[in-house]
Amino acid sequence: MARTARAFAVVLLLIAVALLAAACGGSTGTETGAATPTLEPVPVDVLARQLAAYAGPIGVLQAPGETLERPLNLVGITQAVNLTGGDPPCPGFVDTMPDYVFDLKTDLAALNISFVGTGLSTLMVVTPAGQDIVCTDVADQEITLTPSLELPQPAQGRYMVYVGRGNLSGANAGKLTVSGQ
Repeated sequence: MARTARAFAVVLLLIAVALLAAACGGSTGTETGAATPTLEPVPVDVLARQLAAYAGPIGVLQAPGETLERPLNLVGITQAVNLTGGDPPCPGFVDTMPDYVFDLKTDLAALNISFVGTGLSTLMVVTPAGQDIVCTDVADQEITLTPSLELPQPAQGRYMVYVGRGNLSGANAGKLTVSGQ
């Protein structure tokens, strides 16, 4: 009886694999002419909705030399590149909501944003009014334990910060720091 049940389970598994292969067209995605998904830029209204839905604390930088700190526990599963529409192609896995929001209310020579975590991490920052999306080294797809960004001559306004995980294996805890010069 047990052998029959195991044989039946194996047959069901083989059928499921065959159906999945048929549904995918048997493609591995490496053949010449394989379709590449087209990523579209994220519309500003999407960023505005994410900002409106943000329920966490909103920090305020009012003078050069001030520092904001926020402990974070990262569990995002959305590829950052999908959130940006590929422009820029930010690395890592983020939450669809920002991890931190802050207002810059002073002129600065530079704005520094960094994260120190227990796992590989990335950073993505949306500047005021969604004008720009900046992320850790796009060319090298930089994923590190201590990602950081420096924004020269940042505009005053509201910023959204997304801290991404380098991989999906477990949560990543750490501290986000925002400071102005």
